[in-house]
Amino acid sequence: MSLMLDRMQCGKLEEAEDFYRQSLEIARKVGNRPGEAQTLWAMALLAEQQGDVGLAVERMEKAVGMFEEMGMAEAGRARGVLERLRKRLEEEQGGPKS
Repeated sequence: MSLMLDRMQCGKLEEAEDFYRQSLEIARKVGNRPGEAQTLWAMALLAEQQGDVGLAVERMEKAVGMFEEMGMAEAGRARGVLERLRKRLEEEQGGPKS
């Protein structure tokens, strides 16, 4: 994962996306649910960096759900990130809808 983070920090977002997709595929194939959830979290942050906050929310919702199902401590932090992403998406869409 650190190579992927390096790619993100260097602005090589498409390359990072490819690495994350490969990581996600492998995690799913081998049944590594914690790895799958962590990769979805990272992919959510990448989507946010790429300006697709809607996709970021979708990916983070999946990650949070998985963390909660597995009873992982990461669930709390992931929920906080999800809340931040939802607020950002709401702001981008013109505020709360009535």
